[in-house]
Amino acid sequence: MLTVHVSYELTEYLQVLIDFLPLAKSRRAIAAGKRSTALAPLHWHERLLVRALGSVAFIVKSRLIGACTFTIGAQGITRASKRGLLEVPWSEVAQVHKLSSSYLVEKSNGAMPIPFRVFSGEQRQALESLAGPKLVAHHAET
Repeated sequence: MLTVHVSYELTEYLQVLIDFLPLAKSRRAIAAGKRSTALAPLHWHERLLVRALGSVAFIVKSRLIGACTFTIGAQGITRASKRGLLEVPWSEVAQVHKLSSSYLVEKSNGAMPIPFRVFSGEQRQALESLAGPKLVAHHAET
């Protein structure tokens, strides 16, 4: 059982968006019937939009959710925040994305970022083991 406390920072929140949006764009293209297997990087105007809208989203989410404590174990992931307790069993986790500086736990109705900085090396190995085949790496190890 792992327990980590996260007080989010704007720069890492924006980095999660910048890392994940190319995958989201690729998924939309495939769903629209376009063949797109390569993840195209964001264009300069998309990055600018991410920074503007992402900053507003960060402020709203910081006020609504605040700092979080995650407990991760064999049954799933639990997040304690201002909004209360959210329990997500592994069966409801679609994927755990290993991005450039954070994990992004994707559910059917949203996602929870957890920055690498809150884990020790052993805790990261344990999380990746618990995530098993749901772990998808998108970037080289940092």
